[in-house]
Formats: sequence, C-alpha cells, structure tokens
Amino acid sequence: VTDEEADQAVLSCIADTDDDTLCFREFFIDAQPVQEITLSAFFIDVNEVTNAAYAECVASEVCTPPSNVDFFNDAQFADHPVVYVSYQQANQYCLFAGKRMVTEAEWEKAARWDPITGESRVYPWGDIYEPGRANTLSAGQGGTAPVSAFMNDRSALGLQGLGGNVREWVSDWYFPNYDDFPGASLVNPTGPATQPLTEPFRVARGGSWQDFAFYSRGGHRWDMPPASSTPWLGFRCAQTVEGAEPPVVPTEVPAEEAPAEEEGPVDGPPTAAPPEETPTNGGDDAPTDEGGGDEGTP
Repeated sequence: VTDEEADQAVLSCIADTDDDTLCFREFFIDAQPVQEITLSAFFIDVNEVTNAAYAECVASEVCTPPSNVDFFNDAQFADHPVVYVSYQQANQYCLFAGKRMVTEAEWEKAARWDPITGESRVYPWGDIYEPGRANTLSAGQGGTAPVSAFMNDRSALGLQGLGGNVREWVSDWYFPNYDDFPGASLVNPTGPATQPLTEPFRVARGGSWQDFAFYSRGGHRWDMPPASSTPWLGFRCAQTVEGAEPPVVPTEVPAEEAPAEEEGPVDGPPTAAPPEETPTNGGDDAPTDEGGGDEGTP
C-alpha cells in the first residue's frame, strides 16, 4: 500500500470502531513497499469454493470434512463458501480440482487491477467503500451468503466476493513486508520459500462478513496459522496457463533513441476477463492476461 492508503485505512478504522487498538498504523503497512511485479497469465476461480464443490472432494475421500460441519451438512448452505477449512484442506481441494492455490500476487491483481485505466483500485469495485456492496459487517448479513448474492462485490476482471463474504487463503508464507525476505522476486513472486518467522503464518486476503470496511481493501493482508479453521475463512483456486511465460521487460532504451510508439508500460495492461455468459476452463475460472501490477496494499 502507499502511505496515503495506509493513512486512509487508519482513519476508516477510527471511524468504524471504538477499539483504537485495532487502528495502529503498523497494522496497515505490512504490504509495503509498493512494487511493480510481472505475472504470467493464469486462470482464477470467479467465485469462492462452495460447500457443494468441496463435498465432491470429501465424497471422493481425497478431502477431509471441515472442522465444523454444521453449514457443510446443511443443504441450504450448498452455494455458500465452504468454511472451517485449514490451509492444508484448501490446498488439497485445489489439487483435487486440477488446480492450485492462488498466490498472493495473483489474488491482489485479480482484486485490484483495472485493465481500462491501468491502475490499481483500493477496493475491488473502485476507490470508495460503499456500505452494503459486499458482505461485510455493515451489510448486516451476520454470516456467509451464497457466492453470487452480492453481485456488486465484483472486480474489474469479473471476480466476485473479493471484498467480503469470507477471507481467503493464498499460498504464500507471511512476512511483514515485501522488501526484506531472502530471494524476493518481482517476476511471478510466491513469497518466502519457507516460513521465516518464529511462528508459522500463511497469508489470507480479502474481507469477510464479520469485518469492518477497512479490511475489504484489495491490499489488506492477514497472517493466519496454517491450521486455522474459522467461520469467516475460505478460499478459491487458480490454474497455471500451460506454456505461458511472463512478459519480457527489456533493458531501458535511452529516451532519444526510443521511438514514440514505445512510450508507456513495456508490458501493456492485461485484458478484462470474459463475461460470465462466455465462461472459460469449465465455467469456473476467469483468465487474466500477462502483465504487471502493484503488489502491496493492505
């Protein structure tokens, strides 16, 4: 996140809650410094994985049931996101589905990148929080909702539920900034190879039905013990596009030698995901094109 975004998050926190201990600035700057990264093309689920989808994996005896099965076993919650699943359970499901966990960088691009403007949004839908747009605390839902219920919680690339409903596991180990961990890469970053902290944490992203507005920002990061399983934490999956390579970033050409048509980003912005009526990859995933984006924004 930028310093300005961090300042805005602190002000939003103070306005939303009486508990000032939630609003320390250091809680909102673990996604710094802002970095421009390069990603290969990938597919990512349009919606969070539902109870019905996860049940197929359990029936196949590949996945284990959620730690609490009250919602999982109730047919009226079939199209709600599966919850009470640990990081390992989420990872096992994605492998069962022929996919993989979403990286933190991929998640942030899917949530924030606007291919029309070439800029990163603060929230999946824009730069201003709108109460009721996502299934967060202000919506008054009091629990999960069907994955397609909050249609206005939609990113520019066509993904739903990134701002609310449930937080989402991503594949990266948590580290409290983007700058200091060994082996950091700006091309298809995946975070530290092993957990660098004394206590092991994985990253989770997004807001949930129990969260304040400032947690819905597309860059906010959560540090979660991998064994955590809660009623406000789910996941979605991604898939590598076979043969896709990251765009080549050429050596900078001196301004006087560069032709006019080469001005601007070297990668070019990614194109938007196709509308839902023209799904790809079995109807579950929205493709993203190759290109850069900003990583780092609570």
